[in-house]
Amino acid sequence: MKAITIPTLILLLFIGSCQSVRKEAHTSNVETINIEKPISLSIEELIEDFDTIRLEASDHSLLSDIRYIRIMNDKLYVTDKTESSVFIFTMDGKYISKISDQGQGPKEYLRISRLEVDPFNSRVLITDAFSRKLLIYDEAGRQSEIIQVDFFPMRFVSDRSRRNMHLNPGSIMLDLSRNEIPNAHNILIIDREGNIKDSFLEDETPQRIDITNGASTSYTDNGELLYMPILSNIIYRIHENEAIPEYELRPRNKSILTDEDKKEIFYTFEKENVTEYEDNGYFLSFGGFLKSDDIILLPSGWDKDLRTFYSTKSKKSFTYEPKKMKGNEYMQDIFYNFPQAATGETFYIGIDPVLMEYATPQLPEGKLKTFFESFTEDDNPCIIAYRINKKLFDVEK
Repeated sequence: MKAITIPTLILLLFIGSCQSVRKEAHTSNVETINIEKPISLSIEELIEDFDTIRLEASDHSLLSDIRYIRIMNDKLYVTDKTESSVFIFTMDGKYISKISDQGQGPKEYLRISRLEVDPFNSRVLITDAFSRKLLIYDEAGRQSEIIQVDFFPMRFVSDRSRRNMHLNPGSIMLDLSRNEIPNAHNILIIDREGNIKDSFLEDETPQRIDITNGASTSYTDNGELLYMPILSNIIYRIHENEAIPEYELRPRNKSILTDEDKKEIFYTFEKENVTEYEDNGYFLSFGGFLKSDDIILLPSGWDKDLRTFYSTKSKKSFTYEPKKMKGNEYMQDIFYNFPQAATGETFYIGIDPVLMEYATPQLPEGKLKTFFESFTEDDNPCIIAYRINKKLFDVEK
């Protein structure tokens, strides 16, 4: 799924002894999400409406582009690819403050490897792989806690009970074998001293899968973490000391990877057999999904990129193939970006100024073109908040 994954140059190495908790297959309450045959549609049919958010550009809030967008308590938390600061804006783009603790001190980070928010406890979580830290801030950007670990972390998250968890992003870099990793599990529970106290979901992909997803953390309505491992068709709910299947992805006319398949499939910068599996009709998911209160967005596929929207209200879904969409091709380029955040029925994407400049002359007349035309070289990148056409859930598959 090359368009929405981010290869990483960070070595993920789990060190330490931790107790493995056996996952339980509570199948009676699993909700099925059908991955339907892709429907044919245009970009104009997909997007029902959208709003544009101009991020205030000042001496304190200049961004080169947008890497992460997170939303918490009616605030936008944004980073760019300099990985140096977290900018905090109102939902209409007014600058509030920023987290800017880059440095080599004990209370500083070298670079922001990952940004997540804990909306149920109003906390901001910054992972710094290079200094092996989890840095925790309140919603205003005041630092509250630093946790040092003895492995190279990639992505820390937290749930309603304030448990700090490390999620396996699927990337093993350099030339170290995954077999050298003791207790290779998808989820590690980290205590306040940085020790691994528990583990969930044994990693079923021992070969190298050098990809990560850009989707943000998703939760149930009551604040329990939702997580889908690499190459899985199950989204798990992390409840106390077990991982419980919450959603099952059921692809139409596709084969599900067996445990043996997962042991054999691999992707590295040098070689891969992922394409072969896809060509042979297997359903491929890479752990990335985005859940709002009302809708789940699920990407799948490798060379054959598919995206599925599922309504948690109507229990219906539809699937489309972005590369085969119709309509204005420059609109397609704008809305091709995988969303970074979602609230209610709204999805948020960051738009690079280079893309804006490229697309503007060829966009149809309307509010998007007018908005882009008003930008200058001194402006920040913008965010687009869009809503999909809910009538598509009722299209005959």
